Amino acid sequence: MTMKNELKNGDRTDFHFYGNFSSTGWASINLIFIDESLTDDNKRQILAEALAAVSKRMANKGYVKSMRDLELLSASDIATRYGGTKQYWDKLLREGKIPYKKTSSGKITTNVWVEGYLGNKEEVDKYIKAFKAARKSIINNYDQNRKSYGIVRCPYCRNKTLGYNYNRGDHINALCRSTDCNFKLDTQDDYT
Repeated sequence: MTMKNELKNGDRTDFHFYGNFSSTGWASINLIFIDESLTDDNKRQILAEALAAVSKRMANKGYVKSMRDLELLSASDIATRYGGTKQYWDKLLREGKIPYKKTSSGKITTNVWVEGYLGNKEEVDKYIKAFKAARKSIINNYDQNRKSYGIVRCPYCRNKTLGYNYNRGDHINALCRSTDCNFKLDTQDDYT
């Protein structure tokens, strides 16, 4: 889905805005300011409106929940709300089954990710298994060839179509180029 906007000031275009998002939750925004006389406040306002427009469109399509429904949760909060022990939820966070962000006070996730896991455990488990296999394959390929990019076998479709870029420090971006496969991974240093 692509959105395009521009502000006309008489016959002059002040900026171009392109917003893209996919059903997998990836969003990107390109904002090009043409008019050099726009103030920083004008630019901030335009950026805020662009982000709001993309977020609203994604929420309307059902790709993301409204920000009003989003809650930040720790493992203790998850255990209190959804049952189970703090240790159980810590384990799921550590295994990458529920995405999180490390903070100074621990791992923080959202209710959206927890509910996504609870509603589709088998698919999440399958993805995490494939994720770990792909990560291991990419690191092994790097260790053998000393190239930070390449193609390896995709653990989902079994074709040698998983293109990757390995930025050492365990940050890996990979996408399967097979027409019938949507497998992708993007690691930050937390997942091992």
